[in-house]
Amino acid sequence: MADNNEKGTLSEKQGESWQQNYKAKLCSAQEAAGRIRSGDSIYAAGLSAMPHDFTEALAERKAELKDVDYYGCLSPYCFKIMDGDFRGHINYHTVFSGGFERLKAPEGNINQLSVHLAESDRFVEERVKPDVLAVNVSPPDKHGWMTFGPCGGMATHVAKQLAGTVIVTVQPGQPKVPGEFNVIHVDEVDAVIETQVPIVTLPSGGATDINKRIASHIAPLVPDGATIQIGIGGVPGAVAAGLSGKKDLGIHTEMLTDSMFELVKCGAVTGNRKNIHPGKIVYGFAAGSNELYEFLDDNPQCIIRPLSETINSHLCGQNDKFISINTCLVVSITGQVAAEAVNFTQISGTGGQLDLVRAARNSRGGKSFIALASTRTLKSGKTVSAISLGLPAGTPVTTPRTDVEYIATEYGVVNLRYKSNLERAEALISIAHPDFRQELRDGLAHYGVTIPD
Repeated sequence: MADNNEKGTLSEKQGESWQQNYKAKLCSAQEAAGRIRSGDSIYAAGLSAMPHDFTEALAERKAELKDVDYYGCLSPYCFKIMDGDFRGHINYHTVFSGGFERLKAPEGNINQLSVHLAESDRFVEERVKPDVLAVNVSPPDKHGWMTFGPCGGMATHVAKQLAGTVIVTVQPGQPKVPGEFNVIHVDEVDAVIETQVPIVTLPSGGATDINKRIASHIAPLVPDGATIQIGIGGVPGAVAAGLSGKKDLGIHTEMLTDSMFELVKCGAVTGNRKNIHPGKIVYGFAAGSNELYEFLDDNPQCIIRPLSETINSHLCGQNDKFISINTCLVVSITGQVAAEAVNFTQISGTGGQLDLVRAARNSRGGKSFIALASTRTLKSGKTVSAISLGLPAGTPVTTPRTDVEYIATEYGVVNLRYKSNLERAEALISIAHPDFRQELRDGLAHYGVTIPD
């Protein structure tokens, strides 16, 4: 957010004109959606930034629109434009699928893009090329400044510069999130919608016994004074809970969640030993409970930065003891990690995993962990090993085996760095589910590879 001097200078130049501009630009969601033309590219960022009323109003114009491209991410709503019959009218694109994108994908209008989130700025510049930015914002302050809220690090600042039309939806529950890239003035927008739709929350779910067992292997390897990045989900949440007794942890993360906020509340996080932004919590976007959003509201301890910085492997790696903790779906017997899809079924997205794994490697004393349950259940109900001889057909590699370091299941943790293929296989079999270890050995034997019991 601009500092007070910058605000004061602007307000002095403009007097109180921003209030008149705000009223003049205030319109209904239908009126704002009426500004969209066939062929337009709309950028809506993701999660809590995505505007509900505008997007549903846009759907009402389906018959009169053609080849409109709408870019969202981890949508918190099951928008009508996701329906298959909108394809060719309003095409929905995402770099990271959530539950609603997965639900609607079989209908054919969810276009999954393979994008490292660290390249979000370039992605918006080179692929999206937005004609329209349409996002939620916090209410204006006394000088007319609004913020893009807790998800403003998703290249929104780039879209703001490129878009010919800026449509904002003022949400009363959106926190005012400090950050020079996260601010927009009333005079910079073309249309203002006001909504009563509350900000979307994404509370962390409870950890299972398996999650806790996995976490018990990782937590002892995280030193005091580490700067941590933790993903979302049961396993990362359990790991975070296991770190509550650590001292002087720092946070530099892609996504800020309730699990990390708990570490702040219990005093484990001080940031005192961070090399980059010491004492500050640095994040690209946040999603969690209302309590988390209240914590972020106008809080100078927290710095939201573009994903191009918060997932930058060289920048993150400048923090000593940078610890990256993420999850995956399947690991091959030599360490190929699949975290976004199995077969041709998209589950999530490329995200920032690879860059964060590499960041830990760049860090002095850094470590990266990929965690997963030892088994997974197929749609048929059959249980199979999540450590497999090879990745299933059509499954993309998210993190190559040459980058992988620690792999953890509920049966232990192993370090694959610099190990031979045979050593990797032996290590991974040791943390596979006991019911499948012999099957893995037998599978390797078929190819002439012998792993001792």
